[in-house]
Amino acid sequence: MLLMQAPAVAYVLSYAGTAANYSVVRGGKSERVAPFFPLQFGDRITIAGRTDSAGHALQIVLAIGGERQTVAAENSPFCIGPKAAGCAGNAQLSAGANPVATVFKNILASIAPIFGEAHDDYYSAQQDAMTGHRGSEPPEIPMLPGAPLARVAAADSLTFAWQGGTAPFRVEVLQRGRIIAEKPAAENFVTLSGLRRLRSGIFALRVVDAQRQVAGGAFEVVPPASLPSEPAASLSGVASALGSNAAVVNAALLARQGRQWYLAAYQMIANVPDDPDHQAVKLRDWLAEGQPPPNP
Repeated sequence: MLLMQAPAVAYVLSYAGTAANYSVVRGGKSERVAPFFPLQFGDRITIAGRTDSAGHALQIVLAIGGERQTVAAENSPFCIGPKAAGCAGNAQLSAGANPVATVFKNILASIAPIFGEAHDDYYSAQQDAMTGHRGSEPPEIPMLPGAPLARVAAADSLTFAWQGGTAPFRVEVLQRGRIIAEKPAAENFVTLSGLRRLRSGIFALRVVDAQRQVAGGAFEVVPPASLPSEPAASLSGVASALGSNAAVVNAALLARQGRQWYLAAYQMIANVPDDPDHQAVKLRDWLAEGQPPPNP
């Protein structure tokens, strides 16, 4: 039986710019950095330089034993464990492990690729917005793939997101061609409340923008028990160590089950306030774009 204690583990919380600016050297081999990438005793974190190509200061934020540690160029390489030759900075972390810590690290390793993709996509989108690379496009709803059919648990309210289009929007939910819920939206997402009629079955979502361009998709409403289990939610020690990131991690675990669960995963973080490291908003954007799940 697992002991429900907060695991003394370390992981990457966030970083500025793209992953290419950072590396974790483990046993002489460089590992790809990603948010929630688990760190081990003896790891060395290095930063490529002081700024990226856009002139933004480079720094990486680590979670070590429940504490935040910000690492900049002046204290790189940063070592996890006893301070060794060449370490500009270090943090203490025991080489031992407990069962909860092992499970925790396995969970983080499984979702780190998703957050790596989400982070780089978010950063690229921000750069495109600043340089004006994105123009007006017709709306589309990649979160609702044609196959497999998107699935979501029955709830009193659901949040939908889409890409492109010109605001304002009109959002409609239909069953067998009949509108059963609708609402205007000023941005590329909307929350529909009072959905007592959406308890089970297949429904259509339609988004109409200011230019009368239309995007559509379908989804199936299923009982909450039909959602794949989320192991992080069942480990109080893991939830305690993650703090406000627990919902984000559980959403990522659900998204790993396939694109048909993106809509359901989105609901888990739709109302989570953006934390200082923006992991919730990055994952929300990534799910809304309907990106295929990367391999662990």
